[in-house]
Amino acid sequence: MVTKASTQCWDNSTKGLDASTALEYVQSLRSLTNTANVSTLVALYRASENLFNLFDKVVLIEGGKCAFFGRTEEAKAYFKN
Repeated sequence: MVTKASTQCWDNSTKGLDASTALEYVQSLRSLTNTANVSTLVALYRASENLFNLFDKVVLIEGGKCAFFGRTEEAKAYFKN
């Protein structure tokens, strides 16, 4: 964040945080992403629906393989079908 990089990567950065604090943290990443007009990649494990809804796109990986890649609003319908 300090270097104003055009792309940021965060791996499991919410580990150990309670749900409320994790939500605040991801909301701050989203705000920074929008304000600085940068790309942010975040790896989250067992993300809540509230966290999930903060993202534009998602990659869901199961068993080491890509199960879904696309816009977050399309993911639920994809798995229902």
